[in-house]
Amino acid sequence: MVSFCFVSSLVYIINNIKDKEKDKNHPIKQNRPIANGKITLEQAVIVYVGCLCLSGMLTLKTKGIFSGLQFFSKSFIFFWNEEYTDH
Repeated sequence: MVSFCFVSSLVYIINNIKDKEKDKNHPIKQNRPIANGKITLEQAVIVYVGCLCLSGMLTLKTKGIFSGLQFFSKSFIFFWNEEYTDH
């Protein structure tokens, strides 16, 4: 379950990096930490890499079929989000 939280964080970080410039001009989204500069792109990338590594390590620690299901589920979430945000 914790591993899924790290993947969710990855999706959040990617979306906020991609939408940084648009969010700066949005009345509500301009308050997001990456859009308003409280978190730099470098800091966001560091957190992204950390979440990615922790998620991967937790998945590798899981044994058997559950590990495969975790990998498939996380991959689906990640790539579905990439497809969704590109449009």
